Amino acid sequence: MGDVAASDICLVVDIDETLLNSLPRWAERINNRYGWSVDVAEIERAGGVDNFMMGHPDYAAFAAFADGLRADPDFNVGLDPIDGATEALRELCGLPNVRLGCYLTTRPSRVVAATAHDLRRRGFPPAPIIARPFDVPRAHTVEWKVSELERLLKDEPGTVVVIDDNLALGRRLRERNHHAERPIVSIVFLGPLTVPEVRSAGICSRPEDHFYVAGWNDIIGIVHRYAAHGSRAASLGSR
Repeated sequence: MGDVAASDICLVVDIDETLLNSLPRWAERINNRYGWSVDVAEIERAGGVDNFMMGHPDYAAFAAFADGLRADPDFNVGLDPIDGATEALRELCGLPNVRLGCYLTTRPSRVVAATAHDLRRRGFPPAPIIARPFDVPRAHTVEWKVSELERLLKDEPGTVVVIDDNLALGRRLRERNHHAERPIVSIVFLGPLTVPEVRSAGICSRPEDHFYVAGWNDIIGIVHRYAAHGSRAASLGSR
């Protein structure tokens, strides 16, 4: 799979809980709606706001409320960056042979303009934003992202490296790499929602499958190896 020579790297990066932390805002809106005192740590332990609210008798109404927030530009701007994300992504884009191809986000397409402005304001490198179309349900996020990545790979001469905190997406790409001619390198970011899931399941990196779980500091080294040595040499050298 791939060349042992230096490789052009196309980064594809998720936004929420990878670059920006939306969980404090979710806790605030839930508390305002229900008069609760939910702590962000409770949402993290539950694996996200949907899981946190799943057993509530008002869940159907909450789901509609939440979808409205996700499509609200005001809800999606002014979020604090994940620690180290801005600096790491800028450093990655400064590496030889590495470029930021796009941001690939579950955010609906309605908030693309506001998101782009907010990312620039926070100091993240400019790049196109591929957002979830209106007709794609959030439950189908993994399938949609995989299809977008396969489409990108067809036009991409180099190695596609995905940084996303969605463990289900990482697992799907790992399975895909078992039989694909060209790998899609999956780096599952150890964000606030992913750390508990990864620890409880005992998941670790599998370089031979181009699958990694890592924080921002380690991500820089992983991408550097691929940029310097190509996909095959990077996976062999990381075992």
